[in-house]
Amino acid sequence: MSLPTPESNVDPLEGIELVVFDKDGTLIEFHPMWRGWVDDLARSLSAATGLPLHDQVFSLLGVDPDTGTISPHGLLAATPMARLRELVVEALVDEGVAEDLARRAVAAAWLAPDPVALATPTADLDGLLDRLAARGIRAAVATSDDRGPTERTLAALGIAGRFEALACAD
Repeated sequence: MSLPTPESNVDPLEGIELVVFDKDGTLIEFHPMWRGWVDDLARSLSAATGLPLHDQVFSLLGVDPDTGTISPHGLLAATPMARLRELVVEALVDEGVAEDLARRAVAAAWLAPDPVALATPTADLDGLLDRLAARGIRAAVATSDDRGPTERTLAALGIAGRFEALACAD
């Protein structure tokens, strides 16, 4: 199947009944929100363990320490928070930290970013959703983030009631 060309007068949305959006990177800016969180996590873990863990944490989660860019194939981009937390504990143990200390350090350092304060929309989301609704196209969200932060983010953006369904990691 070939894609329509701009000159072909084919409506690319013809026949579409539902659009499913990812949250981070599609509805909201992903990199600025999560890069700071990873930096804070690495700093807290380093302080708690006495080890320089900045590079290991950034590498494990798939974040470029210089640019703050999150790899689309990295753990942070597509792994539920509960699983990320366990993987960070495992990584600390691999670095020689005793498991009980690793668990305590991660528990103390694991502070989820505030989606209300940090969420920046990628576009005019109300306008986009209005245009889809005007054509009878419904919208949903699928995300590897947990439901609580997802609901708070959508509410803070004023678009929580605009989606037919939310599919979240938890």
